[in-house]
Amino acid sequence: LAALKEWVVSGKEPPASHVPRLRDGTLVAPVSQAAVGFPEIPDVTYTGVVSIRELYDYGPDFDRGLISVVPPAPTGHAYPTFVPKVDADGIDLAGIHLPDIAVPVGTYTGWNLLTTAPKDECSAMGSFIPFAATHAQRLATNDPRLSLAERYVTHAQYVAAVEAAATRLVVERLLLPEDAAAYVEAARTRDLGLPT
Repeated sequence: LAALKEWVVSGKEPPASHVPRLRDGTLVAPVSQAAVGFPEIPDVTYTGVVSIRELYDYGPDFDRGLISVVPPAPTGHAYPTFVPKVDADGIDLAGIHLPDIAVPVGTYTGWNLLTTAPKDECSAMGSFIPFAATHAQRLATNDPRLSLAERYVTHAQYVAAVEAAATRLVVERLLLPEDAAAYVEAARTRDLGLPT
C-alpha cells in the first residue's frame, strides 16, 4: 500500500506487475502435470482439476456497470480457465515471491485436495508439502525436489538467502523494511535441523 500511496500522492510509478501471463508462458491451460511443470512429489496427486465458472449475460451495458438482464442469463459457455506454470519445486513461476517462497522449505500450492474425495478440490485452500531434510531421505522417497541440506547446507546459508530475498523485495518496493527484518528474524529462529 505504501507504493500505491506514492503513486497517488506523488506520481511515482508503482512496482511492475508480477501476475502470471499467457504471453510469457507463466500462465497455461490446465493440462497435463508435465505441461504445467508440477513435479512428481511422493504421496501428492496432481489432478489438473480446476473450477469452471459459467459465463452469464448481464445485458449489453454491463461493461459500463449497468445490469439489464435480471436474473442474468446463462450463455452456455464457460470463462476460459488458466493456471500458473510452476518451477521444479511446484511453486508458481510468476507472482511476488516473499522470502518464504523465494527461499522455500517446501512446495506451496494454490490448490488442495480433499482427503475424502481425492479428485475434488478444497476451494480457496492452498497446501504446503515440506522438502525432505536430507539427500538420503529425499532419495528414499523418490522426491525429485532438493532436500533442505542440499539447498542450504547450513543454517547461516539459509538465513543469508532469506536476507537477500527480503532485501531484494525492499529495493523493488514490494516489502517494507520492518517486514523484511521480521522475515530475517523468523529465519534466524527457525529450526530446520541444519548445522549452524
